[in-house]
Amino acid sequence: MDELPEPLLIDILSRLDNSADVASCRVASKAFNTVFPDLRTINLDCSSRKSSISLKKVFVDLISKLRIVESVCICLQDAVDEDFAKEWLPRVSQSLNLLSLSGSLYQGLRPSNVLTLVSVSCKLNIFQ
Repeated sequence: MDELPEPLLIDILSRLDNSADVASCRVASKAFNTVFPDLRTINLDCSSRKSSISLKKVFVDLISKLRIVESVCICLQDAVDEDFAKEWLPRVSQSLNLLSLSGSLYQGLRPSNVLTLVSVSCKLNIFQ
């Protein structure tokens, strides 16, 4: 694994559907750990009954170590809340080209809070 070229390692990591899998690869391989900051896409999938709190922490930790983030996709069982978005959105707002948020919108939280935060923080190219 350590002898694979860096572009191939990045390609492998970028094909993973979940940031938890990226974190696991970082622990399992020094080569993956070395190249992971060059990922430009990060995904968080808590749509099943997984512990969303621990996966959110993994997601925030990973995103804080990426050099440039162009794409973020988040799928949560619960609502995408404003406090969670405030943890990572400012870090990626300047380079972000794609943002996908999905989750249960009506669990006591108004989705407009997150959408307002996104609209203030990001300059997304919505219609290209």
